[in-house]
Amino acid sequence: MGQLTLPLSGNVYVDTSAVIYRVERIEPYLTVSAPLWDALDAGLVSVVTSDLTLLEVLVKPLHDSNTALASLYRTFSWAQRGLTVCPLRA
Repeated sequence: MGQLTLPLSGNVYVDTSAVIYRVERIEPYLTVSAPLWDALDAGLVSVVTSDLTLLEVLVKPLHDSNTALASLYRTFSWAQRGLTVCPLRA
């Protein structure tokens, strides 16, 4: 598995997979992506994702009636400083 290299400036876009690995703590991806999340928590980088990410991460928990996991996703720092959720556009 490769190593994560963060840019010196600008935004980092994350997709659904990165959020799943973070919330569900899936290894080895959680460890590999730790520098990104640590940098976000420290205010060193900005992270961008889309509204579609929230929709996608909820599919399996809702299908499985896993309300605890669905709740985790719903509260996953969507309002965290440095994390921008962009609306979908037609």
